[in-house]
Amino acid sequence: MADIGFGGGVGLGLLLGRVGDSGAVHGIDISADMLARASSHYSREVAAGRLKLTKGSLTQLPLADGCLGAAITVNTLYFVPALDEAFTELFRVLKPRGRLVVGVLDPEAMARLWVGSGIMARPVAEIAAAVEHVGFELVEQRQITKAPFRFHLLAARR
Repeated sequence: MADIGFGGGVGLGLLLGRVGDSGAVHGIDISADMLARASSHYSREVAAGRLKLTKGSLTQLPLADGCLGAAITVNTLYFVPALDEAFTELFRVLKPRGRLVVGVLDPEAMARLWVGSGIMARPVAEIAAAVEHVGFELVEQRQITKAPFRFHLLAARR
């Protein structure tokens, strides 16, 4: 399993709980600061080999082809100019029938927040289309919070 663009590391903790004591999680982030924070916060898991932290981006994942059974990426797509590149890379690292979960705020919610330049708020339908375009099967799309900050989860299978 992997959390791609893990930021504050909440997803890492959830995945570590999911894989149990004998499983391993990959944490990939582009930020050296987030990698350092996660390394400190999860020092025991890193030392035990249960958590592997690596610098990388959604468009250049430092993972072998077909090495993951599942991956999550939450609040990351706003920073990716080319969705097809990111989803092609995620497709590459997932095993056949591997699962992907993507979490995003919808554009109306993003408009209510102050965001800096470079943020790309996309309609959820555009993200869903990009997921399917590279070969994933979109198995579920769900809004999990209500207005004004509607958050969406998209679940796909390779």
